[in-house]
Amino acid sequence: MLEERYILWPAYFEREYTRKQGRRVPKKMAVKEVSAKDIFEAVRAMGFDAELNNDSAYPRMWWDTKGRVVVQSELNKRELLKKVAVTLSAKRKK
Repeated sequence: MLEERYILWPAYFEREYTRKQGRRVPKKMAVKEVSAKDIFEAVRAMGFDAELNNDSAYPRMWWDTKGRVVVQSELNKRELLKKVAVTLSAKRKK
């Protein structure tokens, strides 16, 4: 299977955001106050190649530069988001 490049924004995993604001994972899987660095560390721990861009802003919130992570994965984006969300949640519980 061919690897794809996906952009992961902190908004995708933010518990306080609604779906309309950009959250892409179920609320029960989301975490509070997630950063691009948190996502980057989770993705690297899962064994994926990733690139951290700290000065990028989520298009819906162009004024807030929380950064983004570009990931290369064989998974589709939905599967990748759920696996990253599980990893972030487990990391927070430690």
